[in-house]
Amino acid sequence: CSSDLLHPKESITTGDSGRVKIFNAFKSAEWDRQIGDRRERNGWEARISGPSSALPIGSLIGRLCIPEGCGVKLCVTDRSDYYHQIGVSDERSRSNVVWPAFPLRQFAHLEAYKRYMQKAQASLRPIDRTVHGDQLGGHRPQRLPTNPDADVYGAFRAILQGDHLGVEFGISAHVGFLQEHSLLPDKGRLVTDRLVRPAEVYQGLCIDDFFALSPVPAEDLGQPTAPKSKAYHVFRQAKQCYEDANLAGSDPKDVVDADCGVVVGAEVDSRASTVAGGILPVGCPASKRLALSWIAAKAAALPCTSDALHASLLGGLVSAFCFRRCSMAVLEELFKVIPATELQPDQPRTHPLSR
Repeated sequence: CSSDLLHPKESITTGDSGRVKIFNAFKSAEWDRQIGDRRERNGWEARISGPSSALPIGSLIGRLCIPEGCGVKLCVTDRSDYYHQIGVSDERSRSNVVWPAFPLRQFAHLEAYKRYMQKAQASLRPIDRTVHGDQLGGHRPQRLPTNPDADVYGAFRAILQGDHLGVEFGISAHVGFLQEHSLLPDKGRLVTDRLVRPAEVYQGLCIDDFFALSPVPAEDLGQPTAPKSKAYHVFRQAKQCYEDANLAGSDPKDVVDADCGVVVGAEVDSRASTVAGGILPVGCPASKRLALSWIAAKAAALPCTSDALHASLLGGLVSAFCFRRCSMAVLEELFKVIPATELQPDQPRTHPLSR
């Protein structure tokens, strides 16, 4: 309610099957992430083919064209609670209704109550035929109850995490916003459905994370007094746009003109000592590789595995091997341990490992 995301709704005819269940997921020691369980709602709604199919992935960073004798500087910024900052229409909020109903008077101290009452007063006005026609089909706008004891439902007036269309709406809105401010141009934009062509600065967007990378002379790496990179200037432009639009972000998590960092799951090591050796490695983050190596070694020593363990470990290994696709051939036998038709992570069973 403190973010003014509540929207009271009159009686809903979809019944219990149409309700959204809200639960929390751990985010940090201070904060939880709010998730909306819309699985049944999602099943009712058609799917939209949108920009999520071309989101940049880590292995894409390995295709950048970096001139000889250069390293890169990278910048990353993300929007905090991004989906909750995207408002939805009154009609869309109807699909985010939460049970049970409450008396209208219990909303009286909230800003949402004022909006509801204004809408209720508007519903009493004569019907405009140019808007609603002759109502021959009986589709007269419903008059909202104003009795303090009338039952109303709380609805969420932003995109819920759990909305299967939310990622498409969110990416489209974010891309449009940045392009209105001359960011994310076609040249240098990183997406998976286009070739990566040489550019002075590469820009990309992964839902709520905007990032930029640019080649810099090797002698500028690790030098605090070196000129700011072109990626930095693009980053600052984006930050100013977000500030002007009151789109909150997580400033402590920003990566600013770094020689080494992680972007869309890829660790870029452009430290001066590395580039001096004639290499600029891009791969799965070292911490993830180390953890996967340890877990895989421990799991391999066991006499058996389970559906949940095997699926999680195999998924992690595949994501790491995406940076070296030819090496995926060594994973062939792992996929045979539990046939896909028998894999049930929600009801795990033990499966013997061959020796």
